[in-house]
Amino acid sequence: MATNRPKAHGQRKSIKAVWLKTVGDVPIDRLGATLLETYKAKRQALEAAPATINKGLRTIKHMAGVAVRSSWPWMDRERLAELREVGQLKEPPGRQRPIRPAELASIFAAFKRIDSRFARRVVQAALLTGCRLEEILALTDAQDLKRRLIDLSDTKQNRNHQIVITPPLAAAIKDAQAEEKRKGAAVFVNSKGKAYTVDGFSKHFARVAERAKVPDITFHDLRRHVGTLLINEGERLEVVSKLLGHSNVAVTQRSYAHLSTDATRAAFGRLAEFAPALPPTARSVKQKRSKTG
Repeated sequence: MATNRPKAHGQRKSIKAVWLKTVGDVPIDRLGATLLETYKAKRQALEAAPATINKGLRTIKHMAGVAVRSSWPWMDRERLAELREVGQLKEPPGRQRPIRPAELASIFAAFKRIDSRFARRVVQAALLTGCRLEEILALTDAQDLKRRLIDLSDTKQNRNHQIVITPPLAAAIKDAQAEEKRKGAAVFVNSKGKAYTVDGFSKHFARVAERAKVPDITFHDLRRHVGTLLINEGERLEVVSKLLGHSNVAVTQRSYAHLSTDATRAAFGRLAEFAPALPPTARSVKQKRSKTG
């Protein structure tokens, strides 16, 4: 299946390999609900994560739908409906790791080595934008930063996403671009002046979190921290969704549905203030009269 998202293409190739390993290279006319249930059961027996199994199921169903729309003779709407009836596994709630201010301070304090100024800039950019690590590391001089906007066209959702360059972010970018050791066009580089890799920086951040004695905090938790902070400050969900570059508000709602925010509690408080007092029921009036008589 052609795709302009290299990451999605890689995932589909991986799912294909898992499919062949799980159920074998079976004739295409055997593709039905029974085979999908077999795939699901065997993957569960191997203790694969529910989300991983569901991703495989969705991919097969999606491909079957493409086949129907393309009028491939081996797939009709009846068989597609049968495939879609195969249920997915219940997935556990997404990981949420709130970061307390003291923990964030500990992480910054843990950057003690000579390359601290390089890595700290990336962390600072994450906290000022809510961007994913790969989006931050992909920033180059080719961006027209004078417009005070960063265009992220090659995002996870493969859609245009703009980041507003605030004064603190502009200062961080300017500082990074002025780095004498910097080689190439990448804005954020390591101590050798070379562009970071996602895997390399993730490992570096993990070591820093270990030194800060908060080893369970990941770099992606910084992005969640930004969304949580904004929602707790009463920002509208639609605005947070746009800022984080989510495909739709439903993704944001699912990611932060666990929050019992101060803003929500305040809203309930306002309802209590604005709600009109109900008149007493007839029974209450009668009981009151009997007591006074």
